[in-house]
This record gives sequence, structure tokens and C-alpha cells, in this order.
Amino acid sequence: MKKFIVLSALMILMAVAAIPGDIAHIPILFKESMVNLTVHNKKQAYDCRFKILSGNAVLGNHKFAGGNLEFDLNTMMITNISDQKIRDSIVKLLKSDKFFNVAKYPKAELQFMGSTFLRDATEGADNYAVNANLTLAGLTDNVSFTIFADINDNMVNLKCNFGFDRTKWKITYMSSRFNDDLGNREIFDIIDVKCILAFNK
Repeated sequence: MKKFIVLSALMILMAVAAIPGDIAHIPILFKESMVNLTVHNKKQAYDCRFKILSGNAVLGNHKFAGGNLEFDLNTMMITNISDQKIRDSIVKLLKSDKFFNVAKYPKAELQFMGSTFLRDATEGADNYAVNANLTLAGLTDNVSFTIFADINDNMVNLKCNFGFDRTKWKITYMSSRFNDDLGNREIFDIIDVKCILAFNK
């Protein structure tokens, strides 16, 4: 794990060093930012929101070059279910060692390791392809997706939607690939992520 962290840090430094021109580290605006995970089963989707602990965006030559987010899984709350008992039961499951194992691994992190500007993107569409490392339940793996970045003189606004396969982080509870005869109890492998992030120069 220590070797991986050192390697990740070196990769970030190499990526930033490769960007010509001025480098800027822009701090996140907490009140204007949101990270949401959606877990699905055959009957329902559960939107989970967390407190963001820290975050920054890295700009090079006025373009998005990287950054990172860290959030607190202990602050997990379900936002799309009105029944308190159901919300509590879902949070209890997701925090347990069957899923995110929050007692042992209370934080998650998304590190943007590199980006490519999509020159042919239409106005308002995703305009960067990014590679990132997602750390969850004590494991780190790569995710790739596109984002929309709006960069002006005072603000950086990022939006992205992507999914990741939870089984790559060894979260196999109620997965049809690892458990037989689940029927309606199946929990889908893909967890959807939605980020709306604001950074202030």
C-alpha cells in the first residue's frame, strides 16, 4: 500500500511537471460542491451523499490538469427515500463490512491522475477525458471517464457522471457474479457517481 501511495504521488508530480506554463492549485468550495453515489438493486436506486473533507483542482495553462477529492463515508445519508427506517437500514448495510467497511476505512478518495482536452467537444458537452484513482474500502483502482470543466478568471466548475464496478474493490455482497440464486435480492455491480464541484481561484 505504501509503495502504491508513493507511486501515485510520483505519477501526479510527473503529470504536473509535463504541463508547460503556469500551474495553479485551486481549493474547493465546499458549499457549492456535491458528490453522490447511487447503489441499485432490482427494485430501487439509493442515492448516497457524503461530506467532502478536502479537494483541489490543478490547472496548467488555464486547462484542467488534475486534482483530488477526499470525502467522509461516516457522513453518509440517503437522499431519495422518505422512510427513515429504510434510510437507516440502507446506511447500516453500506457502512458495514459487507460493503464499504466504514469502521475500518472511513474515508474515500478520488485522485485525478491526468486529463486530455477534447478539442472537438461541442459547447456544454464533456470536454476532458480523465484517468483517476478511486480509493474505497482500503483498495485503490483506476477509473476513466469524461468531465465537463468550465474555467474562467475566478472559478472552476466541474461536472461528471460515471460508473464503477464495485467488485474491483472486492465488494461482492449480493453480486450475481459471486452469488447464486439471488433473485430480487441482487445488488447491481455498477455504482453510479455524480459530481458537481466548484473551485475558487
